[in-house]
Amino acid sequence: MWLIALEDLIVSVDDRYRTKRNADPDGAVLPGIRYARNAVVHGETVTATVDERPGAMLGVAPLASFALAEGPSNQWKDRPSIGFTPTPSPYVPQQEQSYDTQLAGQDVSPSLERALTFLRYAAAT
Repeated sequence: MWLIALEDLIVSVDDRYRTKRNADPDGAVLPGIRYARNAVVHGETVTATVDERPGAMLGVAPLASFALAEGPSNQWKDRPSIGFTPTPSPYVPQQEQSYDTQLAGQDVSPSLERALTFLRYAAAT
């Protein structure tokens, strides 16, 4: 929610913002995050907990008897599984494409970190 609120503020004061965002690899996640935010506002769940590799996590099982593995992660769901139909707008196709290419199936935290990195840059310029 806050990332999109910050983006809206920057859009209101910088006419060139969207062009800069669309050209930046980290900024490219923001339309997809906006799609996810809109889906959540309408009651949809956009992430799922996924166990990527079975095995022991530190502090959970004796290491001598199990292979060390990564714990579960939160990942963005594939867009068709979300069940959200956005209100038509000229921005929706870009939001859906960004979600599909930048977020779907990816871990949540790195995507949010990329968006925050870009927004810090955009707010400073």
